[in-house]
Amino acid sequence: MTATMEILRKGAVNLGMTERSVERATEYLMKFVNADEVKIIGAIAACLYAAGIIENEKRTLREVSYAFDLSEATVRNYFKKYFKRTEKIGGILDGICCVVLSCSCGGRIG
Repeated sequence: MTATMEILRKGAVNLGMTERSVERATEYLMKFVNADEVKIIGAIAACLYAAGIIENEKRTLREVSYAFDLSEATVRNYFKKYFKRTEKIGGILDGICCVVLSCSCGGRIG
């Protein structure tokens, strides 16, 4: 998993994200890897995208996909596969639930 973590850290550096976001993305990634066979680069990108939302370091799909040399659709599809938004309150994202954790929030990605 060391090479994977290096990829995650390099992507976070390219996106200008903090250590807190890296830790959050690492937490998500470990759940995905343990729960499903994933293409690791797409999963890393989706984890950093989600961590950025939670940690108030939101990056666009375009920025994240560019940092990992992926299409926006790939990052979006991984994000949709593993995360659900609960709801927006006053324009601020209230929370993200990991599908792997069997959340039953019923949220939808827009």
